[in-house]
Amino acid sequence: MAVKTFTTGEVLTASDTNTYLNNGGLVYVSSGSFSGALSFDITGLTDTYIYYRAMFSGVGASTPNMNATLYQSTTARNSQYYAGVGYAAYDNTTGGANSSNNAASFYTGQFSTSYRAQTIIDFRRKTSEQFTFTLQAFEGNTFRAIHSAGFRNATDSFDRIRITPSTSTVTGEWRLFGYREP
Repeated sequence: MAVKTFTTGEVLTASDTNTYLNNGGLVYVSSGSFSGALSFDITGLTDTYIYYRAMFSGVGASTPNMNATLYQSTTARNSQYYAGVGYAAYDNTTGGANSSNNAASFYTGQFSTSYRAQTIIDFRRKTSEQFTFTLQAFEGNTFRAIHSAGFRNATDSFDRIRITPSTSTVTGEWRLFGYREP
């Protein structure tokens, strides 16, 4: 993509906008925070974008595993998730961290009581096609970097992702971005 440096007072024309600003990467969609939550929803998903990036970060009242489930309004899409999760730890150990085989949700990492965890999920959301994703996270409890990829073997719609801890409550924030289409 072309790059242009604009100067103060310069008029931004339609041609400049189309050339230099279109297809420029991520666009902020929505965000939120949660405190003492038993779950939280990442909202703002529409047909505006095909590819999205969701990220969240937080701590837990204990050390819960965090799992994601797609929702359409209040209806859970709680079946048919398939994914593999690997890890690399600070002590140079590696391995399989988790997996989903026709599961009700998919693993998104683990929160800690004292070290903030972070997860980034890149996913594809297109009408009448399967949800597919890649994921990377830092687990604050185990000091592991995890990586995952998977899909949901169904083509129904969804407008949110619910993140639910396996135990306790969680506190943190989330962001959602869409990728501009070429």
